[in-house]
Amino acid sequence: MSKFERITRRIRRVFQTNPMELRIAVREDIPHLVRIRLKFLNEKWPDADPAKEEILAVAIELYLRKHMSAGDLVFWLAVDKDRIVATGGIAFNYFPPDFDSVTEVRGQLLNLYALPDFRDEGLEQRILHKLLQEAEQRNVECITLHGSEANKDGNNSFLLKRKGKHGYIQS
Repeated sequence: MSKFERITRRIRRVFQTNPMELRIAVREDIPHLVRIRLKFLNEKWPDADPAKEEILAVAIELYLRKHMSAGDLVFWLAVDKDRIVATGGIAFNYFPPDFDSVTEVRGQLLNLYALPDFRDEGLEQRILHKLLQEAEQRNVECITLHGSEANKDGNNSFLLKRKGKHGYIQS
């Protein structure tokens, strides 16, 4: 898709009567989440063994079913005309308190990803905002995220610390 086509498509979406929906993922979305996760992983590891993909799909589905049911994994979706085009998740894990956080629950951001035709539309940022709101509602003080593209050769882990009642800052 050319740059002109992407810009045209973006302008059309801005003026659509039905803007792109953001919503929390439900159990019925799991097969779609598995497919999008596999797209993400294939972009991240283009030389991965394709023979492992079927086993990986089953493992991802089991993980999603277990943790979404338990409530310690939340995904937000961007949906364009009944098609999931972007996702992002946050996993809530338990750790002993330390100097970064005196509470035991921490969040880890997962898979902020948009399909190639839907990048540069701010979907990942909108989903990230929803995930951070979810963490705030659960009174999570620390959130980690692992970058994949920006820092391939260096330290690509980040810690976000809660800044009062008004969001998170990188520490």
